[in-house]
Amino acid sequence: RSGGTPVSGTAARRGNQTTISKLVAQLEQVRGQLDELRKDKSSRDEFVKFVEGKLSEKDKELTEAKDEAESLKKRLDEVTVDHDRLLIKAEDMNGHIIALESSVKTMIEERSKIAKALEERDAELREVARKRREALRELMEAEDQEEAEENERDDTGTALEALDRQRGEMEAVSAILEAVRLDDGTDMLEE
Repeated sequence: RSGGTPVSGTAARRGNQTTISKLVAQLEQVRGQLDELRKDKSSRDEFVKFVEGKLSEKDKELTEAKDEAESLKKRLDEVTVDHDRLLIKAEDMNGHIIALESSVKTMIEERSKIAKALEERDAELREVARKRREALRELMEAEDQEEAEENERDDTGTALEALDRQRGEMEAVSAILEAVRLDDGTDMLEE
């Protein structure tokens, strides 16, 4: 029996060692799995933090985008009001431009008529001036001819002197008639 016992003790030890080795291997495996799980959990926690950070960034971007959209909507409303106001102003200006075009057209037509009338008047004045010069030239020629004729006369006096003498004689006769009328009255002259 003593020979049999050591064999079974050794076998038991070997069995225990195998069991311990298996348990150690299992423990190592469980530790590895636990480390994996911890790493996974850590990775998941990091991923969750990353996702939460991204969500926070996206929420912030969304809030900024909403604010910008609201600002753009307000600006669009302002631009629409300005556009409508400018459109009304443009329509008014268009009416003014049409009225101005009509006025300018009328002014151009009137200017054309005035220019034509001035040209006609200028032509008439030139013709009148030409006729006046012609008449003046003829008058000067007539005076020159009359003066030449007077110079050729051999009379003791010129025609002017004769007219002066005749005027003097007529004044003398008129004075005599006046004196007679005053002395005798107007009845005597009428008889």
